[in-house]
Amino acid sequence: MAANPPGLSIIFLMFNEEGSIAAVLDEAIAFADRTLPDCELLVIDDGSTDGSAAIVASFAARDPRVRLVQHERNGGMGAGMRTGIQHASKPYFIFNAADGQVPCDEIGKMLPLLRDGGIVLSTYIRRADTVSRVVMSRAFRLFLFLAANIRFELEGLYLYPTDLARELLPRISSSSFVFSFELIQRAAERGLPIATTRIRCLPRMAGHSKVTGTRRILFVAGEVLAYRKRRAAEPKELA
Repeated sequence: MAANPPGLSIIFLMFNEEGSIAAVLDEAIAFADRTLPDCELLVIDDGSTDGSAAIVASFAARDPRVRLVQHERNGGMGAGMRTGIQHASKPYFIFNAADGQVPCDEIGKMLPLLRDGGIVLSTYIRRADTVSRVVMSRAFRLFLFLAANIRFELEGLYLYPTDLARELLPRISSSSFVFSFELIQRAAERGLPIATTRIRCLPRMAGHSKVTGTRRILFVAGEVLAYRKRRAAEPKELA
């Protein structure tokens, strides 16, 4: 654990997670109490239609570290990330999902690796994945490298400087998780130190995944190709 952990915004991306968000916030608050003297738990509600927002609001009424920001309608993962970065109040942020798959305790593995001004990435300790899932993951990493020269590996959470993310936001337009790959690649190209560690990923507490399916895969592939096209058109001093 880091001796002097940085001020950290833990940003939860939430869409219809009333079955898990209370347990997720309970765990996050306990982690913050043990580990992070300077933190906020920022929940971005991306247009939920269930009782998720009301649950978060009840936590915020009891604990000033919990904040809720709501979208009027669902805008997708990239929109949630953009809003989270705009509203984060701490020097560093980390995104997490509100489904409980990655306990906040795993952030404790990342904090000691953070160097001043750098970023920390994570990959998952291998689960009992199906062969098709493993093949798909490896194929996607190869596609990222061939299509956009993305060389780093990222599966889970990442720690990132808030001010740099705000500076880069106008140049990032992806609406899926490709948003994160854009953000990290641009930081890497500036020479920021990058560390990587492995973290646990548990089964969802409730509900089902919202990012699977052939149509979704094709959409993400299209975003990677659009990113490559944008980068090719940028002046060299911005690339």
